[in-house]
Amino acid sequence: MLEGIENYFVEGIEVYTKTTSKDDYGADIETWTKDRDITGRLRPLRGNERFVSGAEHQISTHRVYTHDDDITENDKIKYENTEYDVVFVSNPMTFNSFYQIDLEVIK
Repeated sequence: MLEGIENYFVEGIEVYTKTTSKDDYGADIETWTKDRDITGRLRPLRGNERFVSGAEHQISTHRVYTHDDDITENDKIKYENTEYDVVFVSNPMTFNSFYQIDLEVIK
């Protein structure tokens, strides 16, 4: 583990997961449910920083650093009344104890 990094972490970062069900007419209904709170460090990125995945371009507006290894691109993050889509999860240098999660603010 990176020594001292947790001194910069904050509590109260919420992770939301999506469940899909069908209504009476067979249409999909998406429901976002709070899964858990994590600790981490949330910071804004420079404007228009882009990450490429195949042919698809994603724009990351923020990044969260955390020890939580159970966040996926299907989740959302909420912190201080701002919601973010998770666009990319990285395990830098494969430390398996420190993760960078790129986010896009939901407007």
